[in-house]
Amino acid sequence: MTQSALTNEAVVKKIKLIRYWTFVVFIIAFVVETLVLGLVARGCPGCSAGQIIGLLIANVWPMWLVTFIVCGLVFFGYPIWARRNPM
Repeated sequence: MTQSALTNEAVVKKIKLIRYWTFVVFIIAFVVETLVLGLVARGCPGCSAGQIIGLLIANVWPMWLVTFIVCGLVFFGYPIWARRNPM
C-alpha cells in the first residue's frame, strides 16, 4: 500500500471514531440534562405530571438545542476538517 492509502485509512478510522463518540456524548448529555431538570421539577409541590413535563421542556430545550448544535458541528465538521489537504 502507498503512504496516502494508509493515511486515508487512518483518517477514515478517526472519522468513524469521532462520529461514534459524538453520538454517544449527545445521548449521554441529553439524558443527564433531562434527568437533572426532571428531578428539580419533581420538587414542585402541588404540580401535576403534565405541569412537571411542561416545566421540564420549557427549561431544558435551550440545553438540548446547544448540545444538538455542538454535536452536529463536530459530527459533520470533523470529516471535512480531517480530509483537508495540509500545505
